[in-house]
Amino acid sequence: MHARTTGQLAARALVGALALWMAGCEGTQEDSAKAPTQPSAHLLRGVPTAALIDSLAGLTSEHYAVHSNIIGIGERIGEGRDQMPPGLMMMHEAHPPPSEAMRELVRRGASAVPLLVEHLSDTRPTKVPIPKMMNMWFGYEYDCNTRTTPTPPDVNLRWPDARRSKARSTPQKVPEFLAVGDICYDLLGTIVNRHFESVRYQPSLIIVINCPSALKEVREAATTEWRHLTPELHRQRLLGDVREPDHPWRAAHAIALLSEYYPEAVESAALGRLAKPIYCSWAISEFVETRLYQAVQARQWRRLTDGLIRKHGPAFRAGLREQLLEDRNWRNRHPPPQYKADPCDILAELFPECDPSKRTYHDAVDLRDMADFVEAIGDHRSGKIDARILAVFRSTVGSALSAENTDMLAVPCIARLIGKGHDAELARHCRKRLADGGDRAEYSTLLERLKD
Repeated sequence: MHARTTGQLAARALVGALALWMAGCEGTQEDSAKAPTQPSAHLLRGVPTAALIDSLAGLTSEHYAVHSNIIGIGERIGEGRDQMPPGLMMMHEAHPPPSEAMRELVRRGASAVPLLVEHLSDTRPTKVPIPKMMNMWFGYEYDCNTRTTPTPPDVNLRWPDARRSKARSTPQKVPEFLAVGDICYDLLGTIVNRHFESVRYQPSLIIVINCPSALKEVREAATTEWRHLTPELHRQRLLGDVREPDHPWRAAHAIALLSEYYPEAVESAALGRLAKPIYCSWAISEFVETRLYQAVQARQWRRLTDGLIRKHGPAFRAGLREQLLEDRNWRNRHPPPQYKADPCDILAELFPECDPSKRTYHDAVDLRDMADFVEAIGDHRSGKIDARILAVFRSTVGSALSAENTDMLAVPCIARLIGKGHDAELARHCRKRLADGGDRAEYSTLLERLKD
């Protein structure tokens, strides 16, 4: 449950970050006053990519900072902002707006990638400080779609393997500032739909460093995978992220990138994902906690699972397997006393073909992840997409799931379909949910839009 919730937040954060990159940041007057003067975006269109990269050396923490889950320092929560390490932001603080040069490099997409890759070894320091904390280490982390791409050597190693790795470089000390190559790495990730983080915060009070300017393993992994990228290969890789994502956020972010770079490819990719069967992890979580984990015999597990699938459909079998795989670790280490069954035993009985040591994938999509995907499609115009989203809406609100569970997907579907010939049906659903006690803010806002 917890990992899936974190993934949900990550998906929304990434899609939101893309909007910030592409559309620009409309900050407050106070934010504008604090930000250094920058050239207008249109003036940078003719500037060579190499010159834009050179300008990254002037970046400061006004353009780049590391987010944390810290909500306050000092005697009272919310006090002591100036006690935060330079370059680290509290959870509630907004992302600093990227510089116009950063935004222009991302706008250029695949055409900027060769030079971004070439500059991953660029050690020229920026003015962006690496936050200093008591616990700091080199992570050698590298994001790739593990469903379509083998993980490169000497990155993403677990501790025993990392300790045995003889080939790893070991920097002498932690850099004081991010280098130009590190900024290029993060920009590359934004373009190619990879969660590249030169520096990240890890709870609690840990800074993990993955700077390619300092770690040759990270640099070589990115160079090998992306140095020959062309616009057509870029389009195909993004389509692959939608069709075969290793994490749900990757599909949502990929469709948003396709909308910006290759809008003609959006329709077919979106239709394919919108046609996937849907399960609800919330309903499955409630099922295992209140029923499945209370049963102690294999025949009871099978009977309960058969009932779940008869009620909600075969997609819930895939969702149940995900839940059992997720629960087997922490519930085995600290088994809650109210549970009578071991998730590992249930997994072996119901899914004997499943090897927990190997990552497996399925085509079913969690309801919350489908909601993120619908939102990520944005305002891309397509009658076929609208028709498919209408079908998703109708099947969701007409399912055996509780209205509280279906609201998360129903709301973005309604928002997408307003003014497209179904307003009366959508308004009826909004009024019904308001009468039943649904989220008043969201449904009231939708109803007002439907009246306009």
